[in-house]
Formats: sequence, C-alpha cells, structure tokens
Amino acid sequence: MSDITELSNPLTSVRFKSPGTEPGPCHFHTLTDEFIIEVGKCLLPNQTKSIPSCYPHFENYQHPFDLKLDYNDYLSFREACYKTSYLLKPIQKDLEIEIKSKASFQKWLHAPQDVLSGIIRLRLNVSLDPEDDLPQVSTELWDDFIILLQKLPNLLELYLTETPFCCHGSDGQKWLFEIPEETHILIETFAIEVKCRCCAEHLIKLTNLINIKHLKCTSDDSVNHENLIEPYDFLLSVPFLEDLETLYLKWWELDMFGDWSITTIRDVFPELKKLFFSTHSTEFPYTLCQRVKLEGVYEPNDDEDDDGWGFWVTQEEGTYLGLGSTLEEFAHEWSICSKMQEVDYGFLLDISQYTTDDTEYTPSRKRGGPPPEEEPLSPEQSDNKQKIHPDEYTRLYKEAIVAAAKAMEGSWLSLKKIHFWQDVTERQDCPTRDYIRWTANIASEGKISVTVDRPQRMDHDLTWSNDGTMPANVEGICDGRSP
Repeated sequence: MSDITELSNPLTSVRFKSPGTEPGPCHFHTLTDEFIIEVGKCLLPNQTKSIPSCYPHFENYQHPFDLKLDYNDYLSFREACYKTSYLLKPIQKDLEIEIKSKASFQKWLHAPQDVLSGIIRLRLNVSLDPEDDLPQVSTELWDDFIILLQKLPNLLELYLTETPFCCHGSDGQKWLFEIPEETHILIETFAIEVKCRCCAEHLIKLTNLINIKHLKCTSDDSVNHENLIEPYDFLLSVPFLEDLETLYLKWWELDMFGDWSITTIRDVFPELKKLFFSTHSTEFPYTLCQRVKLEGVYEPNDDEDDDGWGFWVTQEEGTYLGLGSTLEEFAHEWSICSKMQEVDYGFLLDISQYTTDDTEYTPSRKRGGPPPEEEPLSPEQSDNKQKIHPDEYTRLYKEAIVAAAKAMEGSWLSLKKIHFWQDVTERQDCPTRDYIRWTANIASEGKISVTVDRPQRMDHDLTWSNDGTMPANVEGICDGRSP
C-alpha cells in the first residue's frame, strides 16, 4: 500500500468543448487531460515514509508518527470541478494509529475488521494510571494486545514507545507475560523505544512471534549486574530471524565483538545487511558515548600499492570489549556475515600523530591554579604530535577514511558503506559529547573506489537517548512513568 494512489488515465467517455483554432484567452476547460493530471501529481506531498521509518538511537529527528503528509492542495484541486474529480482519483491513505490511552486501546481492539485491515503502522504510547492494579491490568492488556496484533493482517511497522505492560519483580527478573504458542505475525519493522530497562529486554521476546526485517532495540548483558546469571543477553534472547536485514542496537556492557558474538549474529541473522551499534550514558544527560577506538598511523613509503596507513582497533580506557587487533583482522573476523552491506560500529577515528587548532583545546582552568603561560604541559600535550593547518588536517582525515574503508573491504567483500566518528567536544571534562559522523561509500568495479560523503554534525541535542535506561525495579518504574 502507498500514501499516493495511481492517477487515472485521461478521459475517454466524457467530451468537453474542444479548444478553438482562433487565438484568445486560455480557459481551464481547454487544458488537456494529461496536463491536469500532471498538475495533480505536483500537488501531492513530496515526503513519503520509507520502510523502515525508524532511525538509529543517535538520530532523533521528528518521529515518524509526528510527520503528517499534507494532501489539502491536491484535494482542493480535485474538488474544483467535475473534470478534475474524474481525472484525479481519491487519495487512498494508509492508516496509522497511535494508542495513547486505555480507552483508545479498547476502541481499536473492538473496531470493525475492515478498518483494522487498513492499518499499516501502529504506535503503542500509553501507560497505566497510578491507581491501577498493576499486575492484573497489565496482564489483561497484554492479552488484548496480542489479540489486536492478530487482527492487523497488513501491519508493516510496530512502535512500542510506552506500554502498560511494565510489571516486574523487585529485582527486575520476572519474565514478561506468556507469548501464545502457534502465533505468527508478519510485520517488517519492530521498534522498541520504551524507557524501562526491563521492558526493553523483555519485549525483544516478541520477536518469537513476529517475522521482521528491521529491528530497533536496547539491550544489556544483565538487568541486575550483581546477578551472575545473565538472562537478558541480547543474543540469548532474540530468536532465529531468517529475514532480518536491519539491526539498530543500543547496548552498554555486551560483548558484541567476541568470536561467539560474531558467529551468533551470522547464524541468527543470516540475511543481515545493515548493522548499527551505539552506546549512551545510562544516567542523565544520556549522552552518546562511542567506545570503539580506531587509531590511524601514517608512514610514507615508496610502494605504489601501499597507501602508508595502518589502523588498530581498540577500546576506551576502563572498558572491556575484547578489542585489540588491526583493522584488517577485525574485518576478516566479521566477514563471515557475508550479506552485510553497511556497518556503523561507532568507530572513533583518530589520526593520533597529527593535531590542529580545530581539534586541540585548552583544558579547563581551576580557581587558584597557575595562569595559562605558567601551566606545565601534560604528557598528552608534550608528545610529538605534528601540528598542521585545519585544512590539511581535514584532507588527511578524509584520506585516512578512504584508506580504512579500503582495508575493510579488502577483507570483507560485501561491504558498501562504513561510518566513522570524530569527537569534536570542546572540553574533555564536559558531560555531553559532540561528534562529526563521516560516511565512506565503496564501489567495486574492477578496482575499489571509495567516496566520502559530506560529514554530518551530530551534537548532543540530536544524539542523546534514554531508551532502556529506567531502573529495573518496580518502585523506580512506577515513580518514573510519564504522567
């Protein structure tokens, strides 16, 4: 189904006055059918909603359910006269519904089936009232929710932004309600945007009954870190999804780079083509914290086949991601995912032997400390970095991106697009982070060719995310609910 219907062919059964051969003023009824149809097409809205319509966790643009397509000009033109109403067919708008209350929930649950059959997008954005009996009402609404899903044969996208199913034990370890056996729902996009950490983990279980192509979710290795058992590990919770093509995963402590994880991703998502990882702070201000470091070092040489760049994949200090290899080795390990075309691991690319005024900032001053001219240089400032002009730094940075993309493609032939991140936060002690995101496009037509898109400025205001960050205990969940 589409937001825009096919327009009819020119009229054949209705005759209007033919234009005369004598010159004179042009009247509307003298315009050709083809011309009027083209005018109608121009009045249709330019924006359409693609599949998937959701974004990664660090791209918080206007929510798809807040994007309303404007057909008013087209409808007004169609109603101008009999001729236009005949030539321009009615708009067959796809039905999107957003459930914001329990009353609305019940309304759609008991709606006529012919209306429910037209729904292609559903957003659940409702929570319980403080006076509700949490276990009883949650269970009842969960059962109704499964029934509603089974009544939507043409549903393409399901968004869970806020749900009335938030009912957990004091330690957050209670499983979500039962999923009926032999229930199968076919949708394309499943976006889990809830704030409760338990629900974010639990609702991934819904993938057991829906066959999806695009998944957006949040996961951690365990809701209760003191518990040695890790029942919520994403790769242990998610079932075999043979048709999944896109995965937007926000995580904190998961080991997503070990041999077992890579092999599991290949086995569980055999058709995966697009993989985006992101990590955010679990506390306010929930800033984006990219943690995979990619260090590039340039060593000139006389070999025409060697660009002189070498790259090492490591992790941020104080974290353990199981990283520590050359970029070629890293790509070779991931190349078992042979259908992958686009990846964003959150690579923080640093050409560490160079610096420029645009990327090196004076540290914050402390009251009572020495003035700038008397402050001793830190070890990081006193190293042998070569200071270059900002334009030259940008040129070398792009050169490093091209070299890194070629290095990965050489070991991972299916890759077509790779994203890299540059930290441009002015003060390193700032609680928020700002980035520039670079994209390398790979074309292999006899010889590898890499082009670099114009970089995106990704400031904290756009990239922060608190999905799946609410404490995993029933008191915290109830107190933290939106009114």
